[in-house]
Amino acid sequence: MLNGIPFFAMKLWSSIKQIFVDSLLFTSTLLLSLTGLLFIFSNSYSVAQPYSIFFIKQLFGIGAGCALYALFTFVNYRKLLSASIFLYPLFLLLLIYTYLKGTHVMGAQRWLSFFGLFRMQPSELAKIILPLITVHYLSLINTDEKYSLKSILVLCLLITPSLVFILLQPDLGTAILLTITIVVIFFCNNILHNHRWLFIFFVGATLVSAPYLLKPYQRKRIQSFLGFGTPQKERYQNEQALIAIGSGGIIGKGLLCGTQNRLRFLPEGRTDFIIAIAAEELGFLAMLFILFLYCILFWRIHMIIIHAHYLYAQLLIIGLATPIILSMLINILMVLDLLPIVGMPLPLLSYGLTHLLCTFIALGIMQNIARNHHHY
Repeated sequence: MLNGIPFFAMKLWSSIKQIFVDSLLFTSTLLLSLTGLLFIFSNSYSVAQPYSIFFIKQLFGIGAGCALYALFTFVNYRKLLSASIFLYPLFLLLLIYTYLKGTHVMGAQRWLSFFGLFRMQPSELAKIILPLITVHYLSLINTDEKYSLKSILVLCLLITPSLVFILLQPDLGTAILLTITIVVIFFCNNILHNHRWLFIFFVGATLVSAPYLLKPYQRKRIQSFLGFGTPQKERYQNEQALIAIGSGGIIGKGLLCGTQNRLRFLPEGRTDFIIAIAAEELGFLAMLFILFLYCILFWRIHMIIIHAHYLYAQLLIIGLATPIILSMLINILMVLDLLPIVGMPLPLLSYGLTHLLCTFIALGIMQNIARNHHHY
């Protein structure tokens, strides 16, 4: 019996290697999520309840995320592309239901509540569904039709309803992020090369209409970014985040020792401003470590794109990776007061089950493409 243990261990290790072909992709993903869990623990810690409900939910989310990551590594991405024809209508119905019956939180109707324990944000699913349906549509039409104006307009009409319902929640940040994602897919497929005028018109119309789409609180955020408002009101979040980052120095004040964090001076500390907590408690070195992990993650995504010789596999990776990359850049620049404040979580670090699970699924699909297209 003991003689069979080494053989079993080798078979298990071989299976793990087959599932997680790109081990660095999964390692960086797991380390980023565990780093976020550490600072969620710090933000919600109390003597009476060391492990808060937020910490427990996020821990559950990481476990479920790893399981989904493994699952979507097994499910062939080509089947997912085909299934998007059925997934997209269901997703659209979910958005409509959210618009009609969703839970109101802080003036927005973006969530669906389940038994008062969990909240789901359907718009996060769009970061997976829209790239799938867009790439699948492009794969179905032939080369000549792909660059025709008719094909582009049909695709735009197909995805516009979902963007409209996301915009009505209101969730302008996610709607813009998804629009950029679709444009990036078009650009990488050379579609915009043949219709530059259409792209110019689209950008111009967006810039002209943007001020009218903004809610009053969104306009105040832009005004605050431009220097208007007082530190006690409009600029409170910006000021407290910069104080937290600056006071941390090189090595930080120590875990559970950040005054901005522990005294609750920093709003949304466990969500949008979690990197400010990292900087205050573990210093500039913590920020460098987080950025290093993101660089590894994006480098591995880049390598998978290079080795995936099938065009639509490359486009799918680009569509799934664009929201992750943009969310990371926007969040960090926002916390550093280099962009207006938007409700943009830091991928894998910020508290929130829906965006955490969707990020794990997206990266699992990329791992699936790596598994099907090349070997290390």
